[in-house]
Amino acid sequence: MASPPSRILSASQLETLALHGEMRTAAVGDVLFRVGDRRYPFMAILQGEAVVLDAAGNELVRHGVSGFLGEMNLMSGQTVFLTAVATAPMRYIAVEREALRTLLFEDGPLV
Repeated sequence: MASPPSRILSASQLETLALHGEMRTAAVGDVLFRVGDRRYPFMAILQGEAVVLDAAGNELVRHGVSGFLGEMNLMSGQTVFLTAVATAPMRYIAVEREALRTLLFEDGPLV
């Protein structure tokens, strides 16, 4: 069985995202997005960590340096069904949905 694709971004991918996004920070406990939100940016984590929780508050996964937050609903426009919270001081690249769509669908693969 093939292994799942990596959820870690390469240095070149982070550079590309930085050209299309903006640097942001989050403190411990900051909610990055929550169940029911209609919009949130794709987030490439440069420093820190975030936990993703289901609607009941159960931990599903944690993402750290070179990881990212941005699921299918980011692209489809559906409301968010998970919550993400910073668990360590974060610095990240935020790429808005429209810029990410352009990057992925018009500028070719994110390499």
